[in-house]
Amino acid sequence: MLLAESGRSVGMINGGCLDNDLWAHAHQVMETGQAKLACYDTNAPEDIVFGLGLGCRGVVKILIEPVSNLDWLEFGNQIEVVYEGENLGTRPFDTAKPATGKAFVQTLEPAQRLIIFGAGQDVVPLEAMAKLAGFEVEVFDNRAPSPSRVPLVKSSYYPIEKLAKIISITPHTACVIMTHNFLFDLELLKMLLPSPARYVGILGPRRRADELLEKMGRETLLPAVQVNDEHLTKLHAPIGLDIGAETPEEIALSILSEIQKTRRHKSGLSLREKDSIH
Repeated sequence: MLLAESGRSVGMINGGCLDNDLWAHAHQVMETGQAKLACYDTNAPEDIVFGLGLGCRGVVKILIEPVSNLDWLEFGNQIEVVYEGENLGTRPFDTAKPATGKAFVQTLEPAQRLIIFGAGQDVVPLEAMAKLAGFEVEVFDNRAPSPSRVPLVKSSYYPIEKLAKIISITPHTACVIMTHNFLFDLELLKMLLPSPARYVGILGPRRRADELLEKMGRETLLPAVQVNDEHLTKLHAPIGLDIGAETPEEIALSILSEIQKTRRHKSGLSLREKDSIH
């Protein structure tokens, strides 16, 4: 969460219950230039009435630090967050100079990238929901632009032979195939399954996906691809989680939920079935 002297803020810590109280600590950090740790203990039953009124029964520790040094703030960097001890704050992680006190180390991940193939009406809610969730979204269509067809989403058109050469796919990329064109889907699977993408999903029934996989060993526009276990692990067909999705909006929610589940290596279970949230 970014707090400014003007009183404006961007982001949030926990939905607003602690955010207002953080301002008092933040102003102190702005004045001194020194990081500090704010601790909120909501274990006591009295907190519901006399404290912040959260009733969460837990301890929340929030590191508040000045933004004078943000050299570490870059995707891919491994950073060290010192929250107890000397020299509180965030800095690049250096194995030769371990922190004095308590710290945690993390790698700054880039935003989840989502590439959607197809630009039909069912793509509209998926694109909108993905952007709302902070995904970086690109849409490619297999149909050339036409004055008679007003696209519902902003998409790019490339012949499959050229698309395979210009598109950039990383391990932080999720790909969703929604072209409703069997032959185009075949070429896309040949391109995407051997790629570094962590998630490849394709709309349609399991029988259709099985038929596509059977034909990947044939020479078509793109060279033949021999399907292996690694390809099958990243392939999600039928696509989405089982939440009873029927409408395009519900299907979009199902797809995004599965992408998030895969991204975070989670089970997809209801939280009430787990001992703790994290």
